[in-house]
Amino acid sequence: MVEATEWVRQMAVAHWLQWLLTAAGYIVACLIGHFAASRAVNALWRIAIKYLKDRGTSDLKEPIRPPPAVSFWHGFAERAIYTTAAIARPEGIAVWLAFKAIMRFKAKEEDPRHIAGSGIYMIGTAINLGFGLLGAFIARGGKLTL
Repeated sequence: MVEATEWVRQMAVAHWLQWLLTAAGYIVACLIGHFAASRAVNALWRIAIKYLKDRGTSDLKEPIRPPPAVSFWHGFAERAIYTTAAIARPEGIAVWLAFKAIMRFKAKEEDPRHIAGSGIYMIGTAINLGFGLLGAFIARGGKLTL
């Protein structure tokens, strides 16, 4: 009977450790990833705006950007999607990227959803993807196969 009790204890410890690794992976991806992505993207926007102003663009308008709270939750959800997909179904990453591309498709030249900054958009997506994959790597205990 002692062997069965020891086995149950070992399984409980392994389960608890896996839960901690998963939580740590999501924390790194969603929260720490937010600080890295937001700092990089905001810095790039400041550079882009300064560049356009220095060129003397007369019709320069501030870029249409969502409020910071919307950006936070969008990035949080995106990094969580990448982490979950990398753990469970890696093809989910391709589905999400295709969805993002469709949402940015420009049907008409005057489409207001599209502004200068597609390069910044892509860099933000790459940072989010990187942190999502890092979170999955941590959650899987350093073993990630895509």
